[in-house]
Amino acid sequence: MYQLTEEKKETDFFKQVVDKTLSINNEINRALKSIKAINGRTHMLSITAKIEANRTGDIGKKFLVVSNSIDELSAKTDNVLDKMKSETIQEIETISRIIENKSVSIKGNRLANLALTNIKIVERNLFERSADIRWWATDDVLINSLVRDEQDEYKNSHERLNQILNSYSVYHDLILCDVDGICKSTGAEKFGFSGQNFSDSLWFKSAINTDNGTCYG
Repeated sequence: MYQLTEEKKETDFFKQVVDKTLSINNEINRALKSIKAINGRTHMLSITAKIEANRTGDIGKKFLVVSNSIDELSAKTDNVLDKMKSETIQEIETISRIIENKSVSIKGNRLANLALTNIKIVERNLFERSADIRWWATDDVLINSLVRDEQDEYKNSHERLNQILNSYSVYHDLILCDVDGICKSTGAEKFGFSGQNFSDSLWFKSAINTDNGTCYG
């Protein structure tokens, strides 16, 4: 249980990292778009300045130099923005995918461990139930009822099975069958198993064909 808790914490941590990385990526994208928009406006101002400089003749030549410098700076800014978008953002997205895949892997391992734990629990329960049946099969009341084959004895076996049934919450009913598969007694009467023939049931065939009480049916 401790291991599962630690793995869940690790999975949650990776998820937080992925979410934060994606958030940073989105912020950078928004910032790049804003810078590109501003750069576009700067470029338009530069074009306007060139037009005005050409209209004013010699007086505007100095402004033309400034305008050309702004154009050059704008072009360089565009190149830097494109490079950031194609490389930096791509790297962030790659890192995000790697972290996310790692998170999925950890989650898969956690679920696998949980499944194995559940399998062990089921296996343990099946073993304990088998041990229960073996123990109750040695009960004198149950043995005597089958040996003597009398109604009063089956009444006693019913009371005994009912007592056991009330002590264990994992069973719906407990039945006592003779070697012919006829149900002679039950723990609960509501299912109407008494008198039924279970000789064709797989569980009865498997049990009756065992060599002794140490074998599993």
